[in-house]
Amino acid sequence: MIKANIENQSLSLRFDEVISDSNRYLEIEFEYDSDWDDKTKIAVFKNDSDEFEVVLLDGNSMYSGNNKCFVPSEVIKAPYFSVSVYGIEGNVVVTTNEAVVNVTASGVANLEPAEPTPSIWNQLLNCINPLSRCPGGGTEGQVLQKDSDADYDMSWQDADSLISEHITSYFVPKTLKINNKPLSGDIVLDSTDIGAYPMPQNGIPVTDLSADVRASLSKANSAIQEHQSLDGKQDKLTNRVNIKSLNNQSLLGSGNIEIPATFSPVDEVIWRSPKNFGKKVGGTAGDNIKVYRDIIDRTLVFLGSGEMYGSDQYNDSYIEECICGNTNTSIDKIFIKNGITSIGKNVFNRFYSAETAYGYDKYWNVKSPSNNWNGVGVLSTALVLPPSVNLIESRAFQYCRFSDKIVINCEGPLTVGSEAFNGAGFITVEITNATSIGGYASNTFLSSSIRNFSISCNFNTSISFASSDKLTADSLINIANHLKTLSVGDGAQTLTLHTTAKTLCGNTKGTVNEGVFVKDANGSVYLTDFITQTKGWTLA
Repeated sequence: MIKANIENQSLSLRFDEVISDSNRYLEIEFEYDSDWDDKTKIAVFKNDSDEFEVVLLDGNSMYSGNNKCFVPSEVIKAPYFSVSVYGIEGNVVVTTNEAVVNVTASGVANLEPAEPTPSIWNQLLNCINPLSRCPGGGTEGQVLQKDSDADYDMSWQDADSLISEHITSYFVPKTLKINNKPLSGDIVLDSTDIGAYPMPQNGIPVTDLSADVRASLSKANSAIQEHQSLDGKQDKLTNRVNIKSLNNQSLLGSGNIEIPATFSPVDEVIWRSPKNFGKKVGGTAGDNIKVYRDIIDRTLVFLGSGEMYGSDQYNDSYIEECICGNTNTSIDKIFIKNGITSIGKNVFNRFYSAETAYGYDKYWNVKSPSNNWNGVGVLSTALVLPPSVNLIESRAFQYCRFSDKIVINCEGPLTVGSEAFNGAGFITVEITNATSIGGYASNTFLSSSIRNFSISCNFNTSISFASSDKLTADSLINIANHLKTLSVGDGAQTLTLHTTAKTLCGNTKGTVNEGVFVKDANGSVYLTDFITQTKGWTLA
């Protein structure tokens, strides 16, 4: 026995003395590493004159199983022969080196030639043709019978006896009967064959039912008949108790429910325009803006485009008559359509009592109306203006108290009027998407409530936070970084801060990188110097 060990592509051999001229005696056993898993192995044997390949697969007569095969007798000649192996898996081929086996000449001469080693093609055919491994013999009238689960454990048996045994074991004689009906044809069973109740074509007669079932059906029929009419039973229903109302009208009784049109023009609202001060403008809130009141949802709806009208009268809210009038004219929500470009003068001046504010094209919910301007609560959600609004006129939000936060989504240059936010209750002001911010008068963001201020574009003109004593250091840095860096010809611009905010600027240190101030407790630049020296603004 020759032992062959293969690691990767390295083949090594261990063997005792090998004598020439043996046939189907000398075996070689191969041991592989995991590189050879799932590969078809073929051993190659050579001497000076012959070369043979042996397929290491079941079914090959040269393969003795368990990774062993016979060495072809043709190569077992002195003085040596060589062994190598290659493996195939799809397009992958793995080879080894040749290892030499020394052969000692035998003392026998003139042996009968051994049966030649089959070619590799015959070996492969034997591996894929199971008939090549069937037992020989067999005569007319016999068939192969598998004797066990072992591969190719078969023998020749008499066909007639096997067929008779199979029919007796697996088929029922046609002479047998079911309910006296022979198995020689199709069998149809009816209810009488199995003792079942025959189903009548028109249902089960009541007389066929048990007494208990008939009594139950009688009670059910009486109950159905008695409840077919609702006459005299309306007293069991109570409006808004066990039956709902619609539009404050009871569903009980006869007649139709009256539902008014959802939107109706607002004539009771006093819209004061610069042209018609103190006059009713009906359902008009701008040259191209209409206003409607949803009676059911108590919603004030602004539809259209362009600028809103404003009121020139200081301290006169634009929608005072809606919020502070009697309960018949009060509203719960306000809806402003994207496309309106401005918030007019004094529109929300001293506008208190709002409860919720959502984004543009959505609602601002307003608390219960009151007959005075005393605020009854401050919003915790943001008021978001639509992208179309690029002008907030003077005192538009002065002293308003209906949101903690305002987000201005202007897409383009934004203009903010004087005292537009004077005294407003906004704690946070965010201005997004605008390309620049300019005011045409002073005291633009004059509000003691503003703590957090965030913008993403530059201030082009003087700006005022004169009463904003609560501005955070981060907000002051944001404001400073977005001041336009002034150059010759730009003219003087002033950032006006509350004394507390100015002191905070003087105490905030950082570094300047490419014109941007970054807070750093170990920095060498104070925010005040950054504003006045780097940006060139006057700090007042």
